[in-house]
Amino acid sequence: MIKVSAKGLSKQLQELKDIEQKAMPYAAAAALTKTAVGLRQALTSEMGAIFDRPTPFTLRAFEYHPATREKLEARVWLRETVGGNRRGSTQPPSVWLQPQIFGGPRADKGSERQLRKDGLLPVGKYVVPGKGAQLDRFGNIKRGDVTKALAGIKKKSKRYFVMYRNKRPIGIGQRTSRGKAGMSVLLAFVDKPTYSRRLPFHQIAERYVEQRLPGEFEKSLNEMIKRFARSR
Repeated sequence: MIKVSAKGLSKQLQELKDIEQKAMPYAAAAALTKTAVGLRQALTSEMGAIFDRPTPFTLRAFEYHPATREKLEARVWLRETVGGNRRGSTQPPSVWLQPQIFGGPRADKGSERQLRKDGLLPVGKYVVPGKGAQLDRFGNIKRGDVTKALAGIKKKSKRYFVMYRNKRPIGIGQRTSRGKAGMSVLLAFVDKPTYSRRLPFHQIAERYVEQRLPGEFEKSLNEMIKRFARSR
């Protein structure tokens, strides 16, 4: 009887072990990064299903930071800058999307800060589009219309004016023609809006990472082992 053992392959086995050890951090970094990229796409798809007509800027709200072999950690979170927004928003996604993730009140808009500074927006009140506002295809009031209204109020133009009820401001009106029929509410002042959690970010992330990371690591490790073996 002949016994065949791995004793005669000790050199080759050691070489394979060395290759695996060298390939491991590269494979882990690649797997983490690929998983982060996939998670960002999954979150984008979820927002498209949850939100009503989200803008392209909203759908680009999440960004990822790749992992490296020195730092085996990839991150996915909301953008902290407004770069790339052609609609001209002054707020990054991290400001106005966090209430959709955690719930609670939203941050002040630039128009609200300006109206408070001018003494026109009462304490505890916020701004929403009025019945006379023209909304874009995403359901938002055009930023240019808001800018014109704020500028018109400052210049005391005849077209834009503050609307009052019982001596308290209730909104910004606009006049498009003579008579009462030619007046409408462009911006309405309302109580502080509070949002419920709509985007289950953490649940989506945990489920996606649990399902995808092991497979991505196995695939990346095999690729790295082949690459290191060819380079020897």
